[in-house]
Amino acid sequence: MNILRTSARSRWNKEPGFFEVWYLTFNDSKTGEGYWIRFTLVVPKNVMESPFLNLWFTAFKREKIISVISENYKISECGFSDEKIQIKNSYLSSDITEGEVSDKEHRIKWQLNIGEGPELLHLPSHIYQIPLLHSYLASPNISFEIKGKVEIDGNETEISGKGTQSHIWGREMPERWIWAHTDNFENHKGFFELISVESRFGPLGQVSSSRILLRFEEEEFSFLTLNNIKFKECPVFPEYIFFATGKKYKIEGKIYSEKKNFIQYHYPMPSNKEVFCTNTECGSVNIVVYKRDSLFKPFVYYTVLKNTGLTHFEFGSSRKIEEIPVSNPQ
Repeated sequence: MNILRTSARSRWNKEPGFFEVWYLTFNDSKTGEGYWIRFTLVVPKNVMESPFLNLWFTAFKREKIISVISENYKISECGFSDEKIQIKNSYLSSDITEGEVSDKEHRIKWQLNIGEGPELLHLPSHIYQIPLLHSYLASPNISFEIKGKVEIDGNETEISGKGTQSHIWGREMPERWIWAHTDNFENHKGFFELISVESRFGPLGQVSSSRILLRFEEEEFSFLTLNNIKFKECPVFPEYIFFATGKKYKIEGKIYSEKKNFIQYHYPMPSNKEVFCTNTECGSVNIVVYKRDSLFKPFVYYTVLKNTGLTHFEFGSSRKIEEIPVSNPQ
């Protein structure tokens, strides 16, 4: 078992009012089915309430979405080390995740080997050392090959595909966020990562920021400012259009899926703040790329990057999406 990258290690310093999440999402290349595994720590702001950890596993099967959230476990039943994050008998390391979760309806077991991929810090490295943000995000392994097996109610599926793994921690989730990721372009090798958040930033109050990272044909470029990425929420739910401009490239894209592909969760927070997350691992993305040779020349059409049904897509806020039932109502 390899040592965890620094961005994957627990940031909890034993103080109240803290949460931490390690999540892994991936698709099986053969079936297109998506999976989402979530290791969660919640430390209530009220010191009279005990910290707890739990496991979430969601399988986006062709016929239906199967979701299981474990019971809450005590800190003494779990552990954080430089090698792995462990909740009861389940764990996540840099190269393996293995575990089991069950409820009254389903029992899910998994054993998966995680390939080595690039690390992505979504913020400048020094920002992670400053306690101004209410939450922080890093991706210890942004794009990798994954192989192994998932067993749901006694039915085993061999997994071979691609995925991503990230780590979130802080005092509370952002006020609003959109996230999308794919490793499966139909006509190019590469990956796409988009994150846009509205969050409180110390004395500055509410701040919006976005980042897009796009890699294809051995090229990688990033859009990261407060104003060069724009979003348009379409009247057709759920669909988002985005635009981004850089020195060399300009992109126009759309992220979308059908309502039936989504699941909505209520996220427990340290302050009991209402937070809802709506997610699918079976979304789609279409990106038109324009390129120019210099700052003094116009952008010209370059290529189209697309993926159908293998894109991870979620959005969250304090507002519940009425069209989609909440899977874990409080």
